[in-house]
Amino acid sequence: MIIPAMICGVVFISCGSGNEEQKDEKITGKLYVMGTKSAAISSKKDLELLFTVDDIKSFKTGESIQVANGGNFYGEMVFADLQADDLSKRFGLYTMIYFFIGETLLFDPPIMIFSPYSSISANDLQMSIFDNKFYLIEFYQLWDWLPSAEREARLKAQAEYAKMRKKQLDVFFKYLSDAGKIDDTVPPKIETPIPELPIVRDSVIIK
Repeated sequence: MIIPAMICGVVFISCGSGNEEQKDEKITGKLYVMGTKSAAISSKKDLELLFTVDDIKSFKTGESIQVANGGNFYGEMVFADLQADDLSKRFGLYTMIYFFIGETLLFDPPIMIFSPYSSISANDLQMSIFDNKFYLIEFYQLWDWLPSAEREARLKAQAEYAKMRKKQLDVFFKYLSDAGKIDDTVPPKIETPIPELPIVRDSVIIK
């Protein structure tokens, strides 16, 4: 695994001393994201730079998409100048992506990019590519087919894991908020007009 995370270090707040005033402190450092499809990572030199905070136009949290198993939809990453075709080539499926703020690894373990239709993508936070859009989502298995004791053990382990991811997500959203990148505007509903149909009575059309 690449450089150990320092989530409770200089970047944040939530793991720390219990001083409530720290929660209002601005998270400093530059966000940049690197990726690789290789499983053998020893240092940052094995990673390719994908984008930085400067490439992010906004992170849209106001709209939502349906996530399998009642999972969580966190938002859409909208880029400023990067083109969809270029992104699709660089953000290939199963790319492992590493979010850094300064020298701090934010999501540990790093997250992967999956298709929203992939069955192997359950049980973690992930970036999902759909219709040339990039979504941050999370969902976990329900384990309904397992015996009761084993199912409860799995669900308990998942809950602990999700709690860890929640702390990391809190850092991420606080950082984006401090950078003015959060867009929580709720898009207006598009009403589809219902065409007015003629009334038919006793085979006579009445307009």
